[in-house]
Amino acid sequence: MAAEQYAAALEAYDEAAQELPNERAVQLNRGLALLGQDLSEPAMEALIAAADPSAPAELRAGAYYNLGIAHARNGNTASEQEDFEQSSAHFREAADAFKRSLRAKPGNRNAAWNLEYALMRIREEEEKQEQQQQDQEQDQDQSQEQDQEQDQSQEQDQEQDQEQDLDQRLEQERERERE
Repeated sequence: MAAEQYAAALEAYDEAAQELPNERAVQLNRGLALLGQDLSEPAMEALIAAADPSAPAELRAGAYYNLGIAHARNGNTASEQEDFEQSSAHFREAADAFKRSLRAKPGNRNAAWNLEYALMRIREEEEKQEQQQQDQEQDQDQSQEQDQEQDQSQEQDQEQDQEQDLDQRLEQERERERE
């Protein structure tokens, strides 16, 4: 669906939500229109409203499924930005949403597949986070070693300078004594 179509749909669902504030299907469709425009935060709010316990199981399953999709998208975005901790948190939220979808509608293959995907991504993101931490620690260690080497080099230079100064003074004193 084109961006203009999502915008028109969102406008219609916003009006419907004002007229029918307790209609969970309107919130679900509103959430989908928001997702289509990559507005994940308001989309998640609408999908959470659609997943109200008073809603029919089929509708709750759809709301949770799409909530999982929204969290997975956010997880992918965070991963691309190398924010692996945030990414992992989003994938945990996605896994939780897919589990809730499966509870409301057991046997939904798409929700089951996406749950497996989210669990796999959690492991991947945690591994990336560990690697990132190890790299940072290694960089820190290298930086400290370089600083220590630089400090030692400066100390050696100072000692050499002091020795040269002392040698020059001694030479000057010897010359004075010869005179």
